[in-house]
Amino acid sequence: MQIIEISEKQNNIHIFYELLEKLYDKEQIYQKKMCENITNAFLVNRYVLLKNEKPKAHIAIYYNENLQFDEKIDTKKPQKIFCIGNYEAFDDIEVAKKILEFALKEIKKMQGTYILAQMQGTTWENYRFSVHNHSPNFFLEPYHQAYYHTHFLEMGFEIVEKYFSSIDQYMVFDTPLVLLQEKKFVEMGVTFSTLDLENYEENLRKIFAFNALAFSQNVLYSPISEDFFVEKYLKILPIIQKDYVIIAKDTSNEIIGVFFAIPDIWDKSKKTLIIKSISRHPSPQWQGLGHVIGNILYRNASKNGITHIIHAFMRENGFSTQISKNYSGEIYKKYVLLGYKISL
Repeated sequence: MQIIEISEKQNNIHIFYELLEKLYDKEQIYQKKMCENITNAFLVNRYVLLKNEKPKAHIAIYYNENLQFDEKIDTKKPQKIFCIGNYEAFDDIEVAKKILEFALKEIKKMQGTYILAQMQGTTWENYRFSVHNHSPNFFLEPYHQAYYHTHFLEMGFEIVEKYFSSIDQYMVFDTPLVLLQEKKFVEMGVTFSTLDLENYEENLRKIFAFNALAFSQNVLYSPISEDFFVEKYLKILPIIQKDYVIIAKDTSNEIIGVFFAIPDIWDKSKKTLIIKSISRHPSPQWQGLGHVIGNILYRNASKNGITHIIHAFMRENGFSTQISKNYSGEIYKKYVLLGYKISL
């Protein structure tokens, strides 16, 4: 077995695609190309393991100096957190062990103290391992082999965070309690509007500024540039529908809450909506606002013939989880984030 570095400069990226063609069918590769990429902003290196001159595994190492994970590591000592992402491999434990041992040694050489897998350096990109593929993938969900996380567990990684996506097939909305909450917020001067697509980029920049405040206390949060955020969301402009991005503002016309949802273009019936992100101002006076914004989204979705809503990538016991439970979400997919403490 041989491990080689791959890059655009070395003109050998084709080896990675040869591996994908062995692991997935054409439709799965198409979905991966639509929803996954290499995050060059944080990329350190990429490697492929060759066995008998054939690609058998791929790994990318990322480093984001702003990434913190205080819940699982000793914050009294200086920490240098690396990430492993874009993992691809055959279900061969010998191959998996070889490339993961190599990655651990490379990260140790760079004085890394902790590793998260899988993640492309930031939670603003796709991260986490799916633990099963029993249900069809939805748009923007990373697709990979369900056994990947077991390779890491065999190497001593541990589960540090659990997530799930839920699906609501009941579409219950406009309950008396949530309508009462909506009335209360309207009387306080809160306004609710859909996204102005004619000024999409300008609105993205306003949402970016708000998200920096709303997400700042989230586990694994790390700041990104405004241009990075805008470029990411400009890519999905062709599928954005204004009725599915709900923005709440206070009497000063400042954003205090945003629900960002997109149609599931993988669903051929065109009747599934994905709630991609939920953010609310952290002030206690806006407690309950998320349920109200969610209700407006459901109202719009039902009017447009949507019959299923997926609440995507929620952290167990997180803010979004409570909103999903309020709207009868049933678990659809499960994911894990793994961690590994390096002994120096």
